[in-house]
Amino acid sequence: MEKPGYYKGKHYTEYVDEVARLQSESRDAEAEQLLLALIDATEAEDRVNQWGVAPWYYNSLAGLYEVNDRRQDAITVLERFARQRHARGCQPAELLAYLEELKDERPVEVRLIERGSDMQLFGLAQERIAEKPPGSMSLSERLDVLDLLRHALDRASDKYPKSKAQILRLIGEVELAVANKSQALDYFRQALAMDPSVGLKKMARKLEAELRSANSGN
Repeated sequence: MEKPGYYKGKHYTEYVDEVARLQSESRDAEAEQLLLALIDATEAEDRVNQWGVAPWYYNSLAGLYEVNDRRQDAITVLERFARQRHARGCQPAELLAYLEELKDERPVEVRLIERGSDMQLFGLAQERIAEKPPGSMSLSERLDVLDLLRHALDRASDKYPKSKAQILRLIGEVELAVANKSQALDYFRQALAMDPSVGLKKMARKLEAELRSANSGN
């Protein structure tokens, strides 16, 4: 019979490299079975020493399930972790937050607007634009992208002006794609004020000239 905390004669902490190797070789079924055995081992050890289980093994298995589109299995293993005794540190809280994210079935845009970082929101907006250029989007789709970008702008720190400038630039580009030249120019000017190297000087001058010409003709 194995000592608490051991699997096949080795302590569960000695299997980290083996788990990583199996996953790197796409041997997911073997990695899953090994991680399940190691979770049993850390729980057995905790029943004796009462130090709390090791979160890494639950996190690794949940991640393995998630990348294989087994979301419910990921939830199940994290719920198993939630029922255990937890050691001190930030990782238990991170895993419980991961569990809540997995259980949240709202669209990713809604979840990110609620608690995502500026760069997460910016990244999602970029993905949407890569999938469909703003000029081809419906009004609703374009407004959704602008909503993501404006929330990203609200969360961006003034300590990182280059990041804010990139967000402002993308908002301007979305506006320009549907010929909202005045609004686009306003965002381009804000981006340039944040970061003169953002790459918009020629575009801003071109828009200024076009708007002047249009105004003089009226």
